[in-house]
Amino acid sequence: MKKNRKNFLFVLLPTAVIAAVLGFGVGFGYALATWKMRAEFRAVSNSETLRAFVRKADLKQAAQAYNEPNSAEGEMEDFCWSVPDVMSPFVGCGPEPGQHHNAFINSMQCRAQKELTSPKPAQTCRIFITGGSTVFGSGAPSQDRTIGGYLQAILEKELSPTTKYKYEVFTLANPSWASTHERIIIENRLLELQPDLVISFSGVNDVHWGMYGRNVMWFRTVQEEFNWHVLQWAYGVFRLHPMMDVVALDTRPVAPSLVADRLEENVRLSAFALGMKHTQYVFCLQPALPVTRKPLTEAEQKRRQSLNVIDKSISGQTYFSRSYAAIDSRLAGLKIGNFTYVNLSDAFDNINTPERIFLDSYHLGDKGNALLARRLFDRLRTLLGSPQLYAPQPEASVKPD
Repeated sequence: MKKNRKNFLFVLLPTAVIAAVLGFGVGFGYALATWKMRAEFRAVSNSETLRAFVRKADLKQAAQAYNEPNSAEGEMEDFCWSVPDVMSPFVGCGPEPGQHHNAFINSMQCRAQKELTSPKPAQTCRIFITGGSTVFGSGAPSQDRTIGGYLQAILEKELSPTTKYKYEVFTLANPSWASTHERIIIENRLLELQPDLVISFSGVNDVHWGMYGRNVMWFRTVQEEFNWHVLQWAYGVFRLHPMMDVVALDTRPVAPSLVADRLEENVRLSAFALGMKHTQYVFCLQPALPVTRKPLTEAEQKRRQSLNVIDKSISGQTYFSRSYAAIDSRLAGLKIGNFTYVNLSDAFDNINTPERIFLDSYHLGDKGNALLARRLFDRLRTLLGSPQLYAPQPEASVKPD
């Protein structure tokens, strides 16, 4: 019996040692093969709130961009910044439905707790705002303190008593989206949802991507680039031939005139598509730190100076100024029946003292969101009160998902 036990231990011990070595080798190999990708996943998940983007030493300064700076400083950990994305047809990626910190995304990927109803309720004016992270409300303290949230409150207070209409303002926007994404979301999504008015609050991302050599008609957003790297890594793990990259990147910035050409094309196509449903379309050129003429705080000044173009041959401020001038020139002369152009790049220019508005080069605290909603309403007051906006719309051909 003792002899059999010794024989068993003699066989078991080396087997256990070999298994442990193999297990360690497999685990080490797995960790080595995946560490870079796991680091990218952590970087993505750690960028979901504003607090992740603001250094501890800068919290108090950044909080000055809010109407209630003391509470904002302590609550930035819950301010949604980079909303989690989900692969979405034709636009590549869009906001993932659900709650993400203080942001609620409905089933149609709008930043709203309320779901869209189909058909649209009677005596209701339905407005959609499209755009990138600024209009999404990256850094906003709550749903109602985004640009769309403030606009909804103004419409209900100042227009409903006169028009006797209820107002629905839905924000369908996503960080990194350019005017191409907006055009596609208008054509493929919004046309079926009985919009009375669509507002593209846009321009910054077209210029931003052009500044880094991207063709906004054929490029990948930040989230799409991440997904591309994940798939390429998976192909490598399974020893498959890697995918060929069909997206060409330029080492030089896109010419400002070409940035304007491409944006104008998207605007024309969006207006044409909405015109088929007798829907009004507004393109609003959004403000940005590189082009604002308001007095800058020290933090805003440093941020503007740090904005560089891909080849550093030109400053970010100069590139933005030239691109915005080209865009403004094109859109101001655009004559389309259902189209209105609003240049809000000067929205903060009448602020007389250095006051923190921008969190970085493009994003705003709720102070800036409120000012923009008011400026937008004031510029669109005639259109918003016009009978043509309230003409009967065709019923949606497809019910929401």
